[in-house]
Amino acid sequence: MNDQNNKIIEKIKRDDIKMKPKMYFILKGLLVVLGFIIVFLLSFFIMSLIIFKLQNDGSLLLPGFGLVGMKILFTSFPWVLLILVLLFIAVLETFAGSFKLVYRKPLIYSVILIALLVLLGGMIFAKTPFHNKMGHMVYGREDLKDVYIGKITNVDKESFTIKTKYDQEIIVSSRLANIRVGQWIMIIGQMEDNTLKIKEIRLIKGNTRLYRTRMK
Repeated sequence: MNDQNNKIIEKIKRDDIKMKPKMYFILKGLLVVLGFIIVFLLSFFIMSLIIFKLQNDGSLLLPGFGLVGMKILFTSFPWVLLILVLLFIAVLETFAGSFKLVYRKPLIYSVILIALLVLLGGMIFAKTPFHNKMGHMVYGREDLKDVYIGKITNVDKESFTIKTKYDQEIIVSSRLANIRVGQWIMIIGQMEDNTLKIKEIRLIKGNTRLYRTRMK
């Protein structure tokens, strides 16, 4: 410590240390705060796009299909957006280090807090009407490959028909029992001769609003 003090004293004697005006520190602080806010808002937006994608195309239901569903989830997950969010969190942590309240705490605490705030902000932003339109603009009518979500509109002995949120009618080849018109269903399968061949199937229970929303 004494060596460091001696070096500072020597610099002062040589006029190597110059006083900076108070306005310099004020502007620097304002820029840090402004940058922190802008990156936070951007991270909210990117996180909300991830949430929109996972909800809108049924990705959140895929774990219920076991290994088949997990494989589709892994290959269709928006990894690029997730990497962007992680980069934003790293930038936010760098900004946060400028605040006295943060740099005195262990690094892991601030990282976890920032990550939770980004997730919460993304979830809140994802519920706004503006974001619903923005999500459709980004993803369009992009659906998961070999995954079909729709409402059952007709049931026959050898097949049944579903209507997707885009008003597409799909004939499903199956002799399933305990299904009825009006139920919402998610199917993993392949189209053959305009008929969907089932690999895995699950009824959708609870809120189906996301799958009933038609893109205008």
